[in-house]
Amino acid sequence: MPEFSKFEEENIILLALESPEFFHRIASFMKAEYFVSDEAQYLMKIYCEYYEKYDEVPTREMVKNMVYKDLSVDDPISKPIIDVVDRELDPRNAPFVKDHIIKWAKQKQISLLYDDTTMEKIKAGDFEAVEKIFDDASKISDVIIKPFNFFKDVDQLFEVQERDYFTSGFPRIDKEIHDRGPARREVLSWVAPTGVGKSIVLVNTSIANVMMGRNVLHVSLENDEKVTGNRYLGAFTNSPIRTRIEKKELMKEQVRKIRASTTAELYILFFPTDTITVDAIELAIKDLHRQFNFVPDVLCVDYLECLLSRIPNKNKDDYGRQKAVSSEFRALVAKTNTFGATASQSNRSSVTGDGGPINLDKLAESYGKAMPLDYVISINQNNEEYAGNNRDGQSQSHIGR
Repeated sequence: MPEFSKFEEENIILLALESPEFFHRIASFMKAEYFVSDEAQYLMKIYCEYYEKYDEVPTREMVKNMVYKDLSVDDPISKPIIDVVDRELDPRNAPFVKDHIIKWAKQKQISLLYDDTTMEKIKAGDFEAVEKIFDDASKISDVIIKPFNFFKDVDQLFEVQERDYFTSGFPRIDKEIHDRGPARREVLSWVAPTGVGKSIVLVNTSIANVMMGRNVLHVSLENDEKVTGNRYLGAFTNSPIRTRIEKKELMKEQVRKIRASTTAELYILFFPTDTITVDAIELAIKDLHRQFNFVPDVLCVDYLECLLSRIPNKNKDDYGRQKAVSSEFRALVAKTNTFGATASQSNRSSVTGDGGPINLDKLAESYGKAMPLDYVISINQNNEEYAGNNRDGQSQSHIGR
C-alpha cells in the first residue's frame, strides 16, 4: 500500500516549496521511495539531497534550474515535473495535508520501536531508548516559532500598545485590573463554594460585555440552554424568572430595547458535565463562525471543574485533571483571541466565612489550577450572609492575581 495518495504526494511537494519551515520538521522521515508517481519521486529526491547538503529546502526557481540541467527537453518526464513545480498550493488543502503528514511522521517515529536496534536495546534494559522514541514523536508538530529579536525589533517596545479591554462587570474590580479591566487572551475566574452564585456572577459579567458591544459565547456544563437563557432573561430585565409568564410582553419589550442598544450577539451552548474537553469548544467556535458568521470576543465557561482534560491520563485524578483543564482553557482563550471568563469551586472549609476570605489555598482539589489564570476573584460571605439573613444582599470580593 502506498504511503500517500496522488493528491497528497503533489501537495507535499508544493508544501515543501511554499512552507520550507514545515519541511524542516519532517525532512528526516522523507525518502523518495515513499512516493509512487515519477514526478514526486524525482522531486523528493532533489529535496532530500539538497536538504542533506545545505540544510535548506531549494526554492522553486532552484528546482527548475536543477531539472533543466538534469533532464533534456525531450525527456517525457520533464514537462510533468515542471508542471508540478509551477502549480500553486491551494491554501484550503494545506491544513489537511499538514495534519496527515504530521500523523504519518509520528507513526514512522513510533515504528522505530520495532527496529532491530531498538529491540536489542530493550533486551539489554535500555528503556531510555524507548522514552526517547516517544519523546521525539511528541516533538513532531506544525508549531512555527516567531521569536522577538530584541536588538533588531527594539523599536517596537517604544510603540504605544493598543489593548482591547473588557469588563468583569464590576467597575471597582476593573479599576484593579489594568485600571480598565481584563484584556484579550486573559482569563478571569470567579471562585466560591457551591450555591453562592458563581453562575449568576458569570451571567452578569457576560451581560456587561454584551452591553459594551462584545460578542459572547456562554458554554454551560451544568444547566441546559433554556435554564441558562432564563438566567440571562432575568438579569437583562431585572425581573424574577418566576414572573416571566405573567410579565411576558413587558419582558419581551425590554429585550427588544436591549437588542436595539447593542450590536453584540449572545450565544449559549450546553454540554453535559464531564463529557467534553476544550477541543469540543474550539470546534463549536469554528462551527458558529461557518454557520452563523459569529465570532466570540468573550468566552464564558461555567465552569472549569466540569471540563475534561484533552490528555486522558490527566483525568485519572481530580488534582491532575483540574490543573490540566485550567492550562488548556487558557491556551484556548489565547488561540481564539478572546477574553475568558469562568468559575471554579473553593473547598469545603470555605463554605462559611469562619476562616476569613477565600484565598488560593482554599481552591477545591487543586491549587495548581489557579496558576494559569490571570485573575482569580473570590466571592465571600460571612455566616449571616450565607444563611440568607443579609439585608442588603451583598457579599465581598477578594482579588488574587
